[in-house]
Amino acid sequence: MAAKLSPRQRRFVDEYLVDLNATNAAIRAGYSKKTAGAQGSRLLTKVDLKRAIDKAMARRAKRTKITADTVLEELMLILKSDVLHYSQSESGGLDLVDGAPEGAQRAVSSMKRKIRIDQDGNEHVETEIKLWDKPSTLRMAMQHLGILVEKHEHKHELSEDVERAASDFTSELARIAERRRARKAS
Repeated sequence: MAAKLSPRQRRFVDEYLVDLNATNAAIRAGYSKKTAGAQGSRLLTKVDLKRAIDKAMARRAKRTKITADTVLEELMLILKSDVLHYSQSESGGLDLVDGAPEGAQRAVSSMKRKIRIDQDGNEHVETEIKLWDKPSTLRMAMQHLGILVEKHEHKHELSEDVERAASDFTSELARIAERRRARKAS
């Protein structure tokens, strides 16, 4: 039988689903900012909490109808996008050229239209498009496929008292070792 989660742990689960960042989730769930990194990491190792996160993610995926395949299809659409798939219509809009992949318009991150009037009074429309960032998209796809695994290094700063105690302890060990060597030598 699964152990019950505390209210703060349940809040952590909800907050973790926001951005999948354990440190930020711990802070939003009410854990100390100073220890949030360690707390978040520790919480993710708890079997019952991990199970609750997995269930919440499954419910969200079912509710939103987003699957790993859906995500990968969108990533592939962006990765295969090419500026040659688009042309400017006479009105300055954006048209897909023949042979452009279905849904290619979803690879467009922004579009700007500029209307310029020349010295003869003729109107000229210029359309500028920007596609979604391919390196970031490629990174996401690689992470999903396990080709790219990021390693995060955690650095913990010790308080001055702890550093002093560690230094004193190290010095004491050195003195003990020196006394033992002296006894063996005599």
